[in-house]
Amino acid sequence: MSKIVVSGIVAQVQAGRTTKFPGNDEAKGSTSIVLVLANAKVITGELDAGGDGIVYIELPNPGRPDSAYYNKAFPTGASVAAYLVPAPDGLPTEGIDVAIEDPNAGRPQGQPLYLPANPQGLAIQFGAEDIVWPLIGAQEPGRISETLPGGDLIAE
Repeated sequence: MSKIVVSGIVAQVQAGRTTKFPGNDEAKGSTSIVLVLANAKVITGELDAGGDGIVYIELPNPGRPDSAYYNKAFPTGASVAAYLVPAPDGLPTEGIDVAIEDPNAGRPQGQPLYLPANPQGLAIQFGAEDIVWPLIGAQEPGRISETLPGGDLIAE
């Protein structure tokens, strides 16, 4: 279940955080990218206190080292609907063998970081093109507003 639902406009895609395996410097961790949403409008819930009004959404980086590669998938100016939960802080935790190298990477100091609540929790539309759910590869005609609470468009 999402903590907040927001709509906004893609401002940019930037490098995110990198995982590590404490005690195993040989193992290579994974990286993330951060989708930066400007003109964020909160539909339900509240943004975390202390935020700058810009929403930072962490997404998996499936192997491309340069975050600019994702500008084609998330073009500047595209409309986004996002169902979000807070991202974990990434600090080492008892019983978990993965941590984050720099838990504060991917956004300005002190700004909250979010994750899609589920794979259908991120929808994007550029201009009049179809809506795309990039985390599941679905695509449907419609308007991005139809994917927000009260709308009737969901990815299948």
